[in-house]
Amino acid sequence: MEKQAKKVPKLLRKTAGRSSCSIFQVPQSLMKIHSKAFQPQIVSIGPYHHGKVELEMIQEHKFRYLESILARASVGYDDFYNAIANMKAAIRECYPESTKIKYGGREFIEMMVLDGCFIIELFRKFRGERDDHNDPIFNVPWILHSIMTDLLMLENLVPSSVLHTLFGLSISSSSNVPEKKD
Repeated sequence: MEKQAKKVPKLLRKTAGRSSCSIFQVPQSLMKIHSKAFQPQIVSIGPYHHGKVELEMIQEHKFRYLESILARASVGYDDFYNAIANMKAAIRECYPESTKIKYGGREFIEMMVLDGCFIIELFRKFRGERDDHNDPIFNVPWILHSIMTDLLMLENLVPSSVLHTLFGLSISSSSNVPEKKD
C-alpha cells in the first residue's frame, strides 16, 4: 500500500489544475452512458481521436485545405510549423492528459498545424470565400453538418492560441485578403 502512495501519475499531469489547462477528455462515467454523443463521427481535431481509422475520410481534405491556405499566405509551411513549435509547451499544457506519451514533438506540431489550418480554411470557405465550387465538403449535404457537429465535441479541439497564431500568419502580409465592404 505504501508503494502505491509514492507512485507518480503518468496520465494526469500536474498542470491539469492550472487555468491554461482547458481541453479535457469526457469522463468515462459519461462515456459509458452514451459514448457516441461524445465521439466525433467524421473528423478528428487534436490528439484525442487522431489517427482513428473511422475518421480518415476527412484527413485527405485537411491536406487539401492546408495547400489552399498556403497558396494564399505570403509565408510557407515552415513558418506555420515553427510558430506552433515555439508554442509547443504551452499547447501541451492545454491538455490535462499527457499527449507526450502518445505523440512525439514533430507529430504533435504537424497535427496542430494541419488541424488548425483545416478549421481556419473551413470557416473561410463557409463564409463564402470558396475557390473550389466542387468541394465535396460543401457539395455533399451531410458532410458539412457532420463536420460542424464534430467541431463542437469536447475532446475534438485545438487551443484557440493555435488558431489565432495560424490565422495571423495566413493573413499577415497576404495581398489576397479580401477587403471588408460596408
